[in-house]
Amino acid sequence: MSINIILPSSPSRVGLVPASTAFDAGELLWRDSADGLIKPASLFTNMGVDATATQTNFSAVFAGIAQDRRLVGENAQALKSFLDIAIADCDCPAQTFKVGDKVGVLRSGVPNVTNGTVTAAASLTTAIGVVVGTYGNNATKVRVKFVSKLFNLMI
Repeated sequence: MSINIILPSSPSRVGLVPASTAFDAGELLWRDSADGLIKPASLFTNMGVDATATQTNFSAVFAGIAQDRRLVGENAQALKSFLDIAIADCDCPAQTFKVGDKVGVLRSGVPNVTNGTVTAAASLTTAIGVVVGTYGNNATKVRVKFVSKLFNLMI
């Protein structure tokens, strides 16, 4: 599941991604402080059963949303573009959202998180974006303003 960008930021950013790492345009990306590379959310190790810790740690390193596709067969590091601020539609577990609600990354189980699905977040510390629309019960898509804390001071 990927994110559908509605209003991109301008200009986009570029980051170095690892060799043989696949992701699609519209997927969540993070910056690994160990090597400085931009990676898909699925490569972020979550904090086990603690969803809040996972969201907090991911929020701090959230880089943005991929604009380029990266194939697993690309066997050299390469620069790829991404958006550090964007308004986008994305999948979410069935929930009720209103304007201003915070969203964070969704864990897909141990050890990873999902590349293109968000869920409710408790605070700005755990959030990677805020909801910009109102949605009824059991909404499975939500429009979000994503903001990377790596490149911007606040959501």
